[in-house]
Amino acid sequence: MDERLQKYSFLENPKYGYEQTHNSWNCYWGLKLHFTTEHYDLFKYGGKTRMSSKEQMDKYFSKRERNGNWCPERTVLYRIGKNLHRQSGYDSGFFDCSSFFIHQFINGVTNLHDMDTDDWECSLRKKHGVMNQETIDQYQDYDPHYGNHDFDKESWDVWKNRVSIGGGGWKSDFTRNVEEIVSETDTFDELFEVRHINHPKIFKLYLYKTISIETMILLNSVLGFVPNLDKKLVDPVWKDFKFLFDKYRPIYSWMMTRSDEWFQHITHRREHPYLGTDVKKEVKKILLKNFSN
Repeated sequence: MDERLQKYSFLENPKYGYEQTHNSWNCYWGLKLHFTTEHYDLFKYGGKTRMSSKEQMDKYFSKRERNGNWCPERTVLYRIGKNLHRQSGYDSGFFDCSSFFIHQFINGVTNLHDMDTDDWECSLRKKHGVMNQETIDQYQDYDPHYGNHDFDKESWDVWKNRVSIGGGGWKSDFTRNVEEIVSETDTFDELFEVRHINHPKIFKLYLYKTISIETMILLNSVLGFVPNLDKKLVDPVWKDFKFLFDKYRPIYSWMMTRSDEWFQHITHRREHPYLGTDVKKEVKKILLKNFSN
């Protein structure tokens, strides 16, 4: 057996397990460099990095593994590759390896060993007792996400909803956030006022987690307020936000597009109230409705 596959000898198809690990490895490094470095652009480079090759992955693991044991990073990547290697979508959104890592990075989790995937394995055993791999695979052929993969299920489900076109989740979340904004302010203009070194109210609502970064992106798509604030705010808190905002904005747009395309695929392009939604147009409608009084 190829030395690289020996780590996966417990599988019926070791090569497949190795490939799944490598796929999630590539996805991780492309998104990590996108979210943590200034000049790397996921779309410009097609997700490719200097770490992309299998040789680089093997070299990385060999430095961290001794006596035949798996390092935590390989364990996480294998679980992600195994459970999320197939693209799929439900009313709660579109998700795969990419969306898993995006969710991690926008929440400040950048290291593999901090990404909790333990429940992905144990939930299968809890639900059906000890099962062999063939039985697990049969369940996952029907539902790739079988087993309630619960690394942070509440946060994961909320986020999937925000990036979902097909179920209209983005609109519900944005509308709810705008209603929160209205309840917290007297006038529209005061949301963007910068007094001395104090943050404007709109940014404070984000910092207090009253509104999401997705809402900030949608608001900016219509109002264009972020560049203006960037000229006035120089503190580290704002600069950290602006960096994340600039990195996440094209990713968020990409996730929305993928969600739309997925639902067009599974509905065979039949009539659906949310497919082909003009998001910017809907954002304007929601703002006018809530701030017209």
